Amino acid sequence: MDSNDYLRLLAAMVSFEQVKDVMKDIMSDLQQTNSEKILLSWVRQSTRPYSQVNVLNFTTSWTDGLAFNAVLHRHKPDLFSWDRVVKMSPTERLEHAFSKAQTYLGIEKLLDPEGIVQCLITTLILLYSFEYLKSSAFLFPLS
Repeated sequence: MDSNDYLRLLAAMVSFEQVKDVMKDIMSDLQQTNSEKILLSWVRQSTRPYSQVNVLNFTTSWTDGLAFNAVLHRHKPDLFSWDRVVKMSPTERLEHAFSKAQTYLGIEKLLDPEGIVQCLITTLILLYSFEYLKSSAFLFPLS
């Protein structure tokens, strides 16, 4: 990571703290007080239709790239073919999700696909997931 990456990470962390209340409002029916649990519940709700995806945490559940792509596909199914993504390697799936999120949602690439596969970075995965939630494209109820 270079200095710009650290600045983006710091900005994301500050943003994460500032919108905890927004997350609670969005997920008010969940009756949870912990922001991480609220975010995990939102991700689990978003990925429920995808049998290949079982998000249990913000570490190992994300390394194969399926969770990131499932969240994107659930809310923006016209962006790509889910069947094509499933056939990709974990690194390809991660790169695919990060590229689509940057191009179509304006979410900066805070994570490196190689780094995710080799090393679990819980805080970064949590922050990146939060960016998905925060994106205006995801502020609409699931259909």
